[in-house]
Amino acid sequence: MDFWNFETEKGFAKCNEAELEEWIDAMSTSISQASQSRSEWKWVQAKRPYYDLYPAIIPLLEKVDLSDVPSDQVAPQLPQLVIRFPKVDHPLFFEYQGKVYHMRSIFFAQAINQRPPVVQFSIDYGETDPQGRTVTLCRHWSKREGSSLQSVQEAIEPKSNGGVDVPPDFLMRVAKVLASICMLANDPELIQSDVLASDRTRFAETGDNKYVERAHRRGKRAWTIGKTIEKIPHYRRSHLAKFWIGPGRVTPILRLRKGGIVCREKVLEVPTGYLDGQFSEVKAVGLNLNSRA
Repeated sequence: MDFWNFETEKGFAKCNEAELEEWIDAMSTSISQASQSRSEWKWVQAKRPYYDLYPAIIPLLEKVDLSDVPSDQVAPQLPQLVIRFPKVDHPLFFEYQGKVYHMRSIFFAQAINQRPPVVQFSIDYGETDPQGRTVTLCRHWSKREGSSLQSVQEAIEPKSNGGVDVPPDFLMRVAKVLASICMLANDPELIQSDVLASDRTRFAETGDNKYVERAHRRGKRAWTIGKTIEKIPHYRRSHLAKFWIGPGRVTPILRLRKGGIVCREKVLEVPTGYLDGQFSEVKAVGLNLNSRA
């Protein structure tokens, strides 16, 4: 499956820190834009770590109840990272003037030198300007002690600078997906290291960490989320459950509760009809995929 990349400003990608500040002084128009540029520069220096988000897990992330989650207890697993979405139809999209805009990628970071602490995100949903350059929308939520994550996310401002109007409910869905990803807390059942394409088969067979280390040496710091979740008809869907851990049980994390066959005994009793009007029930069914009618 192919995924979208996040395009950062090429003007500062190869700057040192002093040159970066000069670039920001010349180009940035606001404190938030300057903070975004610093975060993206640090992401580049960290070898551009990213998560590939598989379609099956997106609805599960959206369903998590955030009304009782303290906003100051949730943060990205890494200081800066990118969430990449697949280049196929997936559930996180909106429509504007007859065109469908699917989420492509999100830059996600703990803002630098801001009080109260701020989680910032920049989304690419497929809009371009008249010159064909990607348009990204930058937003944030504050981590305020005593405030729920849902309440601070509801304060996120909608887009108001022209171009494509991004619906406020879509921004809320994006923020909820990001917060839920934070709460996965590096769960190895859902978040798995990705390696070089040539090493994937051997890594799947052995789980040897040397393939991860080789990918890091080659400049690839990548993980997948939800790759192993399957959608199977007649099964109860997997879902994410919230647990509270740590001293005083105040830190929320998410864990996967696997799906299962609903009414297993009914699945084994498959009625089979015949043209002569006789019926039978098959207690155990085996399918020979090589047989021909």
